[in-house]
Amino acid sequence: MDRDQHPQRLVRTLDRADGVRVVTVVGAIDVFSAGELNRDAVAGLPTDAREIVLDLEAVSFLDSAGISAIVKLVRQMRSQSVATRASLGEETPLSETIVDLLHHVVPFDE
Repeated sequence: MDRDQHPQRLVRTLDRADGVRVVTVVGAIDVFSAGELNRDAVAGLPTDAREIVLDLEAVSFLDSAGISAIVKLVRQMRSQSVATRASLGEETPLSETIVDLLHHVVPFDE
């Protein structure tokens, strides 16, 4: 089974022809799942990837471990000259404080 079709996955990836990888995250990113985010977001990343878009619209919870995982991912991609940006959508269940923190970590689509 293709890893992107597994319904229980926290992270699903889609590599577009334009060099953009869309990383869709579903559920809670916490101390128990942060490693999965870091591992799966970059697993099999094409060598010609130029950007990663973190789709966080379906994230229901984000703690400090989740923020740290996103920081680590952004730094790792920056070191490989791969841009990173994120999207949250209009109605996020995340607190205003968490959203503010995220805006300091990664650029967002407005």
